[in-house]
Order: sequence, then C-alpha cells, then structure tokens
Amino acid sequence: ALRSGKDGHTAADIAEAKGHTALVEVLRSHHMLAASQSELQAQGTAAFKQKDHRGAIDLWTRALAAGSETAELYSNRSAAHSALKEFEQALRDADACVRLRPEWSKGHGRRGNALQGLRRYEEAKRSYERVLELDPGNKVAHCPRVLSMPRLTTLSSARQVVQKALTDCTRLRSQTF
Repeated sequence: ALRSGKDGHTAADIAEAKGHTALVEVLRSHHMLAASQSELQAQGTAAFKQKDHRGAIDLWTRALAAGSETAELYSNRSAAHSALKEFEQALRDADACVRLRPEWSKGHGRRGNALQGLRRYEEAKRSYERVLELDPGNKVAHCPRVLSMPRLTTLSSARQVVQKALTDCTRLRSQTF
C-alpha cells in the first residue's frame, strides 16, 4: 500500500526526497506499526504457550494498540485473563471478540469460560449452546457438564458441576489453543 508505482519507491522514500521530514516519520511509523502487530501477536502466543500469561496479555495489548482490532487478539487475551482467573477482563475481551466475529464459535467459548469463572452459570450455558449451534462438533463446548443440567438448583451443586467440568476440560483446552 505504501508503494508508489513503477520505480518501486515507497511513499516515505518520495517524501524524504522532497524534504517532508514530518510526513516521512508518519509514514515510517505507520509501516512499522502495521508490521509489528503480527510480530507482537506471535510473541504473545509464544509467551502464552510458555505459561507466561501476564507477558502474553501485555504483548497482545500492545498488538491491539499497534494495529486494527482483531477477534483473534481479543480471544487470545481473554484466554490469558481466564488462566489468571481475571474473569471480568476475560469477559470484556470475549465480548469484544464476539462483537467483531459473531459467527466464530471460539469467541462464544471464551465467553462461556469467563462466565463460568464468574459463576454466572446460566449465561455460561447459553454461550456454550451458541458454540454448539455454530460448531456442533466442538469438543470443548461438549465438555462442560452444565450443558446436561436442566437447572442448577443449589450453589454447592453448581460449584461441584463447574469444578468437574473445568477439570475435565483442562486437557482439551491445552490441546486446542
């Protein structure tokens, strides 16, 4: 997008040749930011895989600031917040993910995870049901036992069901990130 035409010079090259130093800085800055978003995203993914969730959140936050909003970045950051049991932040990011890509099952799954962490079980169940509408074969959404419960009648039974579901799903989540 920054190429000018036949000669292959960038817009920054042309601005520099004409002495427009302020424009050169803006153009180069934009180009660097656009390139660095994907690098920051990759670094965040590597940090997450090393279980450096705080570092991953920082890198994905910087990636969001460096370029356009993407559902993938919000989804990833939601997963890292959930891993740190920061469920309010995880829910905010999951909601942003769903806003950007409403038909992507992963965003609804992240939302369900955050809602489970917040003990908002009925809402979590609806999120997982949406995952299954979008992706009937989704293994993670099938895993939580709350889907098979018609209604959780007591807080203690809800805690037991969700704790068992989270334990059962830990293996699947680590395999599907």
